[in-house]
Order: sequence, then structure tokens, then C-alpha cells
Amino acid sequence: MKEPTTEFCIDAVQRTSINRDFLLSQGWVLTKEYPLFEDFTHPNNSLAHCSIGLYGSFSIVEVHWCNGTPEREFSSPNNPDLTTDDYFYIIKLLRIKL
Repeated sequence: MKEPTTEFCIDAVQRTSINRDFLLSQGWVLTKEYPLFEDFTHPNNSLAHCSIGLYGSFSIVEVHWCNGTPEREFSSPNNPDLTTDDYFYIIKLLRIKL
């Protein structure tokens, strides 16, 4: 992911607690890296996908095993105020087994 350059973006990245390091510590594996976001999968659940964006966006989805359509999904565009506690609540809310 590219580095932020404006003061707003730098502040948003510094406030974001759900970042690459946190997801890697929770067992997620980086699968794709784009200029504005990164995709992760979890080795314990191949149907679970997660992504984080440059401006604090966070999304997690579990796709259907048969046709690959999203079954359970959470998306928060540009919200750097999500905490690591929110991450655990979202996982519990969506009933994603990791």
C-alpha cells in the first residue's frame, strides 16, 4: 500500500488500530497488495476475506462455500476510529469461525 502524503491521510493512518500488523498478529495472511488497499485471507477459514484501506477503511466478509457470493459482510469505509475491540465484536457478530 502506498504511503499517505497529506496531513489528513497521515493522521488517519496513525489513528487506525486495525492495520496490517494487527491482522498479521491475528493469523491473517496478506494475499494481495494494491496501492490503496490490502487483501487478507485466514488459513483456518478459506472462506473468510478481509481488507484494509489507506484511509482507514476496513471490511470483512465470509463467502458462501458453493457459489462464492458474500454471506456475512461488514464494511466501514474511511473510519480510522475502529479499535481492535471493535474487530473482535465484528467477528463475533458475523459468527465467523477463525
